[in-house]
Amino acid sequence: MPPDLGLPPEVDINGPSGSTGYSARKYDGVFAEGVPVGIAMATSRYLESGGDYTVQASGASASGAYQVIDSTWGNYGGYERAYLAPPAIQDQFAYESFVALLKRYGNDVSMIPVSWYYPAAISNPALMDVVPMPEAGNVLTPREYQTKWMEVFYGLLGEGAPPFLPANDPSQPYIRQIAFPIVGPTFFTNDWGFPRGENGERRHEGTDLMGTALQPLRAAADGTITRVRYENDGTAGVAISVTDSEGYRYNYFHVNDDNAGTTDGAAPPALRIHPDLGVGSIVQAGQIVAYVGDSGNSVGVPHLHFEIRTPAGDPVNPYPSLLAAQQREQCSVGIGPWSTAYVAPGSKAVVISSIGRTRRPTTHTILGPDGATWQVSDAGEVRATGTGALIAPPSSEECSMVPKGIYGTNAGGLSPALLPTEWWDIAGQESMRVPYPYARNGDAPNTI
Repeated sequence: MPPDLGLPPEVDINGPSGSTGYSARKYDGVFAEGVPVGIAMATSRYLESGGDYTVQASGASASGAYQVIDSTWGNYGGYERAYLAPPAIQDQFAYESFVALLKRYGNDVSMIPVSWYYPAAISNPALMDVVPMPEAGNVLTPREYQTKWMEVFYGLLGEGAPPFLPANDPSQPYIRQIAFPIVGPTFFTNDWGFPRGENGERRHEGTDLMGTALQPLRAAADGTITRVRYENDGTAGVAISVTDSEGYRYNYFHVNDDNAGTTDGAAPPALRIHPDLGVGSIVQAGQIVAYVGDSGNSVGVPHLHFEIRTPAGDPVNPYPSLLAAQQREQCSVGIGPWSTAYVAPGSKAVVISSIGRTRRPTTHTILGPDGATWQVSDAGEVRATGTGALIAPPSSEECSMVPKGIYGTNAGGLSPALLPTEWWDIAGQESMRVPYPYARNGDAPNTI
């Protein structure tokens, strides 16, 4: 049973019945207020080691992907030196270090490279133009390194990278480290516990993220698809669920069931759930899994009802997790070739029709607010331009840079050399298919 929710909206009980609970307001602004830390980490990995987690510096104790000296590493995670630690441990060290630096310096991202390269220059500006320890092989002044770092940072910010998820904190089990589940402009508030139903007989057990029909939805965590419902049944309508390795379940309700530009309820399966996915499919955080809709009891109001449930099935308030994810990723490209079924340039993707023939996939163009544009095909290709490619900031803020390219399948994105190899191992492996046959009388799916 969910906890007693007869409380004012500003008082949040995030855990299942009997838990201590957490105030969502406590977590406002905690994740660097919109600086995409994952992009900062990718920048440092690229400049420090080219992404090599095993490298050791010659003539110095710096090692690992981020070139951390032994005294700074401090036996982190029980590993004597950085290069001896697995990539996940090195990434967690960098994440914690970068967040601490951002908090210390008022979220000024340009202070990260100076602090990492020669921290003495922060308190002594005269050192910004002096090459530190040239005998160790350094050739750049702190100012030159800062300039180079920022150029790479803004380049990667505009190209996109898979989301980085810090480790979940065992002391805060109901604040999950997730990827933001919707790409492009959206709006949400802390509506946990709000009355629902004609007479308020039930309470809201999730967070509603308002959006545009067919706007792409992303997997919140690495995990397995444990539920897919294509039929528009009940209050939740079309739905999909992802379950992570700890057993936490992430539910997506009111998923699309309409053909583009209509409320006909007759969308083919591939415009409901991504056609490469079914129960048992393995997904990674940031991967496109479905599309915003208005199925169930939300006809005419397209939005994602997003839930987090414990392994025992108890609902927990998603708002703090969503807020942290949005702040961690905001203004970075949230869609790329890693997030959709990758089809190599020049290949011919086809889907199966109701009469057994192949046909060219149909692409639908969806226009959203603030210049957001998405292209969704029934072969599972998803592309985005403008703000449609971004993890949107809160409605009161704007991104300083909106990418001008095209992002998604067969489109631009971060160089494959800088992506975790697992994305490319999974991308495109599953054959494109429809989960069940099209009806012969149009595109409405059969009932199963």
